[in-house]
Amino acid sequence: MNKSNENIKLGMFVIIITLIFVFVVYKLSDGRGFMNSSITICAEFDDVEGLLLGNKVRYSGVSVGIVSEIEVVSDRVLKVTMSLDSEVEKYMKSDAEANISTDGLVGNMLVNITPGKSEAPNIKDGDFIKSKEKVELNDMLESLATTNDRIAQISEVLLQITEKINNGDGSISQLLNDSSLADNLKIATRNLSISSQSIMTSTDSVNSMITNVAKGYGNLGYLFKDNSIKHQISLTYSNIDSLINDRTQPILNNLEASSLAISNTSADLDSIINNIENNEGLLGTVLHDEAIATDLKTTFHNIRDGTQKFDESMEALQHNWLLRKFFKKKEKAAKKAENKKK
Repeated sequence: MNKSNENIKLGMFVIIITLIFVFVVYKLSDGRGFMNSSITICAEFDDVEGLLLGNKVRYSGVSVGIVSEIEVVSDRVLKVTMSLDSEVEKYMKSDAEANISTDGLVGNMLVNITPGKSEAPNIKDGDFIKSKEKVELNDMLESLATTNDRIAQISEVLLQITEKINNGDGSISQLLNDSSLADNLKIATRNLSISSQSIMTSTDSVNSMITNVAKGYGNLGYLFKDNSIKHQISLTYSNIDSLINDRTQPILNNLEASSLAISNTSADLDSIINNIENNEGLLGTVLHDEAIATDLKTTFHNIRDGTQKFDESMEALQHNWLLRKFFKKKEKAAKKAENKKK
């Protein structure tokens, strides 16, 4: 009986030890490869950074497997084999990327897999996936230390600026502490607001005036819209033109007659001068005296020059804008008379 009890106790002890062993293995394997079917995938890294066999593998933060093997391929390449639940084949793509990270700040190392694009095919047993560099904790701490140093420097500068403001140094301090400057600033702002309002009012007035002009209201609108003004201006110009013609035509007729008479006189004077120069006729004999002849010649030459200048003046009158129309009309009348004679 005692021996039988001992055998029973021994059997129970073995069973308990076996159950404890199975439970430990199950926990260490995270329940994978023991009761569930699994697939293996691989990734290559330059540095595994303390990753150990049995460390967890997560996909988008969800635990999907464990690290089953770490193999040194070369001096720069390490192959990490991961055992994953077979269910990941349904949603994990072949372009997923793996990186080594820590479980928290001071936790164990693990492999974190990030999803790829939905267009890529699903992953299969034995596939290799891409790996990406991990941000080192030391690098992060160094960056944080540099950032803290800069923040401390900025804080020191801000503290100095604040002390200067409190002590009344600088323009900003005067602006904050001088009440009169603040009052002047308020007055300037108020005046600027009043000026802006006045400008807006003036602009509205100008826009209203332009609108009234466009609609034909007021004297200026009447000038823009009334077509009779143009006719009146044209009629006034025609009347002025007729008045000039009526007033200047008799004068021009007299000038023309005088010019013709002067031309005839000039011809006679030329004949007389020629006779005098040749000592012909009674006048040439009377003027045989050289002194008298010289005076007469000078006088006749002056008369001829004056006649020539008068002709030039008449020609200039023909080019004057007030008399140009008259001469053009006279020229047309002469041409019509010649055409009638032909």
